Amino acid sequence: MKERIAVHADVDFDGVTSAAIIYNFLKQYTNNICYFHAQRRDGHGIYLLKDKIPEGTELLIIVDSSSNEVDTCKELSERGIEVIIIDHHTIETKNEYCTLINPQQEDCSYPNKNASGALITWKMCQVLEDRLGGDICKNLIDLAGTGVHSDQMSMLEPENRYVVNEALNNIKNMGLKSALKAIGLNESKLNATEIAFFLSPLINAATRLDRIELILQLFTSDDPVECDKLAKTLKKLNNERKKKQAEAIDRILPTIEPSDKCVVVLDTTLGKGFNGLIAGDLANQLQKPVIVLGEPTDEEKRDEYHGSFRSIGSFNMLDFVSSIPEALFAGGHPAAGGTGIKKCDLEKFKKSLNEGLSDRDLENVLYYELEIDLKEIDEPLIKEIKKLYKVNGQNFKEARFLIKNIFISDKQELGGGSTVKAYTDKVELLKFRAPKGYYDHFPVFSNIDVIGTLNMNEFTQWKPYKKIIKSNQIFIDAYCISN
Repeated sequence: MKERIAVHADVDFDGVTSAAIIYNFLKQYTNNICYFHAQRRDGHGIYLLKDKIPEGTELLIIVDSSSNEVDTCKELSERGIEVIIIDHHTIETKNEYCTLINPQQEDCSYPNKNASGALITWKMCQVLEDRLGGDICKNLIDLAGTGVHSDQMSMLEPENRYVVNEALNNIKNMGLKSALKAIGLNESKLNATEIAFFLSPLINAATRLDRIELILQLFTSDDPVECDKLAKTLKKLNNERKKKQAEAIDRILPTIEPSDKCVVVLDTTLGKGFNGLIAGDLANQLQKPVIVLGEPTDEEKRDEYHGSFRSIGSFNMLDFVSSIPEALFAGGHPAAGGTGIKKCDLEKFKKSLNEGLSDRDLENVLYYELEIDLKEIDEPLIKEIKKLYKVNGQNFKEARFLIKNIFISDKQELGGGSTVKAYTDKVELLKFRAPKGYYDHFPVFSNIDVIGTLNMNEFTQWKPYKKIIKSNQIFIDAYCISN
C-alpha cells in the first residue's frame, strides 16, 4: 500500500478500540499510516477536524462516527481525499461522498444491527485479510469484544455474545494486558462484569479528562514497558476522575429541589465528559430522572445548553425528552442519552418536564431471578453461576438473587467511603459506588434481606507462607430490614 492513510478515532471506548483495530491491522501491510483524534470536550464527528487531517492524506478512514456528515465528506472528496466510514450509528441521510460500511443502511442485509463500531471494524479487517492474506484478525478480537461490551450493545445478539466471549478468553493486546494488570484483574479468569465495572471506567477516565491520546498509545503499542507505564498513568487519571465526580455530587446535592419529579442540573464547570456520570449518580441516589446541562463547545451554539440525561427503572427517558417542546434535540438510548435547549428556555424546560411527569409513577422496580437461602451460597454454586453469566451486559444482566435474614455482625468503609463492606459468619457483603450516608445508615447487629449478585473473591497471601484465601461475597443492589 503506497497511499498515505489516516485513521480518525472517535472519543469513547468503542471509538478508540475501533481505531486501534484498523491501525494495528493495516500497519502489518504499510508504514504509511497514522491516526488522529479530537478530545471528548470537542464532541463527535470528522467535521471537527476537517482542517486538521494529517498533511498528504490520500485515504481517510473514519471509525465509529460521521455516517451523516454529507457536507464534510463532499468537501474532503473535492480536496482529493478518499473517505471510508466504518460506523454503526443510525443513518439519517444518504451519503454519496464516501464508502460507507454501516449495517444500519436500508439495503444492508447484515443480520447484526446491534453491532458496535469496533465489531464492524474487526469484521472489515477480516474481509481485507481474506484478500491480502495473513493471520492477524484473531489477535484483534480482544479489542473488538471489549469495544462491543463497553458500548452497551445487546448481549442477546448471538454474534455480540460470541465476540465478547472470545475476547474474554483471548487477551492478546499488550495494552489491554497492562490495563488489566494495573487494576488487579486476572486475564485468565476475566468476565464481562469486570469489563463493565473496572476496565471501562479506567479507559473512559482518560477520554473524560481529554487524554484520549493515552488510550490510543496504549492499544497500539507492542512495548510492555511503555504499556505498563501508560496503564499506571490511566489508573491515576481514574482516581482523579473519581475524586472530581465525588466532589461534584457533594456540591450539587444540596442545590436540588426535593419536589422536582425530574431533576435538572445546570453546571458549566463539569465539562462534557462528566455530565452523564453525574446524571447517573444522581439518578441512582435520588431515584428520579436527571438531566445535567452545561456549555457546548461549539462557538456557534453559545446561546444553548447541552447535556446528558439518565433515567430510572424502565422509564423511556429518550422518548419523554423528545416530546418536550423546549428540547432542541434528544438522542442516545431509552435510559441514557443527550439533549439540548436554548438558554432562555431553561425554566420553561424544567416546568415542561415536571408537568409531563406529574401523573406518572416512576418507581424503580428491581427484579431478581431466584430466592435462595444463605446457607446455600458456597463455592460450587458461585462457580456455576459465574460460568453461566460470564458473558452478560445489555439485555442479559448477571443473575440477581434475594437472600433473606442475613445477620450483619460488622461493617467497614473502603476506598474513601465509596465502598461499604459488611460481615456475616458466612459471606461478605459489598456495596460499590455507595452514595453519601450509605455507611452511616447501614445496620449492624440486625437481620437484613438483600437483592444482589454473587461473587467469589480469591487472592494469594504470601506471608508468613503462601496461602490462597477465598471468600464468598454478595454484591448489594438493595437491602431492607428483615421482617
